[in-house]
Amino acid sequence: MDDYFYQCTKMESVTVSDGLGGYKTVDYDGVEFKGLAVKKSSSEQLIGALRGSEETQYTFHTYANVPLKKDDKVKFMEGGVPKYIRLTSSEQLNTERSNQTDWKSYSAESYTPITS
Repeated sequence: MDDYFYQCTKMESVTVSDGLGGYKTVDYDGVEFKGLAVKKSSSEQLIGALRGSEETQYTFHTYANVPLKKDDKVKFMEGGVPKYIRLTSSEQLNTERSNQTDWKSYSAESYTPITS
Protein backbone atom coordinates (compact mmCIF):
# COMPACT_ATOMS: atom_id res chain seq x y z
CA MET A 1 0.00 0.00 0.00
CA ASP A 2 2.99 2.31 0.51
CA ASP A 3 3.27 2.72 -3.26
CA TYR A 4 -0.15 4.42 -3.35
CA PHE A 5 0.42 6.91 -0.52
CA TYR A 6 0.91 10.52 -1.60
CA GLN A 7 1.82 13.83 0.02
CA CYS A 8 -0.85 15.21 2.39
CA THR A 9 -0.94 18.23 4.66
CA LYS A 10 -2.58 18.48 8.07
CA MET A 11 -4.62 21.66 8.18
CA GLU A 12 -4.27 23.80 11.32
CA SER A 13 -6.79 26.37 12.55
CA VAL A 14 -6.27 29.69 14.27
CA THR A 15 -8.75 32.25 15.58
CA VAL A 16 -8.09 35.80 14.35
CA SER A 17 -9.80 39.16 14.43
CA ASP A 18 -12.27 39.68 11.60
CA GLY A 19 -11.53 43.41 11.52
CA LEU A 20 -15.09 44.23 12.62
CA GLY A 21 -14.70 43.67 16.36
CA GLY A 22 -15.34 39.92 16.17
CA TYR A 23 -13.36 36.79 15.50
CA LYS A 24 -13.16 34.10 12.86
CA THR A 25 -11.35 30.78 12.49
CA VAL A 26 -8.93 30.44 9.57
CA ASP A 27 -7.36 27.20 8.27
CA TYR A 28 -3.72 27.09 7.13
CA ASP A 29 -1.21 24.43 6.01
CA GLY A 30 0.56 22.54 8.78
CA VAL A 31 2.75 19.43 8.81
CA GLU A 32 3.19 17.30 5.68
CA PHE A 33 2.93 13.50 5.77
CA LYS A 34 2.05 10.55 3.51
CA GLY A 35 -1.53 9.27 3.24
CA LEU A 36 -4.21 7.93 0.93
CA ALA A 37 -7.83 9.09 0.59
CA VAL A 38 -10.21 6.65 -1.11
CA LYS A 39 -13.77 7.64 -2.02
CA LYS A 40 -16.30 5.32 -0.48
CA SER A 41 -18.63 3.27 -2.69
CA SER A 42 -21.95 4.68 -3.89
CA SER A 43 -23.74 2.48 -1.33
CA GLU A 44 -21.66 3.95 1.50
CA GLN A 45 -22.26 7.46 0.09
CA LEU A 46 -26.03 6.78 0.19
CA ILE A 47 -25.86 5.54 3.79
CA GLY A 48 -23.95 8.71 4.72
CA ALA A 49 -26.62 10.86 3.05
CA LEU A 50 -29.37 9.02 4.92
CA ARG A 51 -27.50 9.75 8.16
CA GLY A 52 -27.43 13.46 7.36
CA SER A 53 -24.06 13.92 5.65
CA GLU A 54 -24.29 15.39 2.17
CA GLU A 55 -20.50 15.60 1.78
CA THR A 56 -18.41 13.12 -0.22
CA GLN A 57 -17.35 10.23 2.05
CA TYR A 58 -13.78 8.86 2.15
CA THR A 59 -11.69 6.24 3.90
CA PHE A 60 -8.35 7.83 4.77
CA HIS A 61 -5.21 5.71 5.38
CA THR A 62 -1.89 6.85 6.84
CA TYR A 63 1.06 5.48 8.79
CA ALA A 64 0.50 4.49 12.43
CA ASN A 65 3.09 7.05 13.62
CA VAL A 66 1.24 10.05 12.12
CA PRO A 67 -0.51 11.87 15.01
CA LEU A 68 -4.06 12.41 13.72
CA LYS A 69 -7.36 12.33 15.60
CA LYS A 70 -11.08 12.70 14.98
CA ASP A 71 -12.02 16.12 13.54
CA ASP A 72 -8.51 16.82 12.18
CA LYS A 73 -8.49 18.29 8.67
CA VAL A 74 -6.30 17.06 5.81
CA LYS A 75 -5.45 18.49 2.38
CA PHE A 76 -4.30 16.39 -0.59
CA MET A 77 -4.06 16.88 -4.34
CA GLU A 78 -6.37 15.05 -6.75
CA GLY A 79 -5.67 15.66 -10.44
CA GLY A 80 -3.80 18.86 -9.60
CA VAL A 81 -6.73 20.21 -7.57
CA PRO A 82 -6.51 20.53 -3.77
CA LYS A 83 -9.10 18.45 -1.88
CA TYR A 84 -9.94 18.86 1.79
CA ILE A 85 -11.32 16.24 4.18
CA ARG A 86 -12.24 16.17 7.87
CA LEU A 87 -11.71 12.94 9.81
CA THR A 88 -15.08 11.80 11.19
CA SER A 89 -13.94 8.78 13.20
CA SER A 90 -11.23 7.80 15.62
CA GLU A 91 -8.36 5.76 14.21
CA GLN A 92 -9.10 2.21 13.18
CA LEU A 93 -5.97 0.11 13.59
CA ASN A 94 -5.56 -2.97 11.45
CA THR A 95 -5.48 -6.29 13.25
CA GLU A 96 -2.16 -8.02 13.78
CA ARG A 97 -3.37 -10.96 11.71
CA SER A 98 -3.53 -8.72 8.64
CA ASN A 99 0.25 -8.08 8.81
CA GLN A 100 -0.56 -4.42 8.05
CA THR A 101 0.11 -3.00 11.51
CA ASP A 102 2.18 -0.03 10.30
CA TRP A 103 -0.83 2.00 9.09
CA LYS A 104 -4.26 3.06 10.33
CA SER A 105 -7.55 4.16 8.77
CA TYR A 106 -10.21 6.80 9.42
CA SER A 107 -13.62 7.64 8.01
CA ALA A 108 -13.66 11.14 6.53
CA GLU A 109 -15.83 13.59 4.59
CA SER A 110 -15.04 16.50 2.31
CA TYR A 111 -15.15 20.04 3.69
CA THR A 112 -14.50 23.59 2.49
CA PRO A 113 -11.63 25.34 4.30
CA ILE A 114 -11.92 28.86 5.67
CA THR A 115 -8.90 30.67 4.28
CA SER A 116 -9.57 34.36 4.80
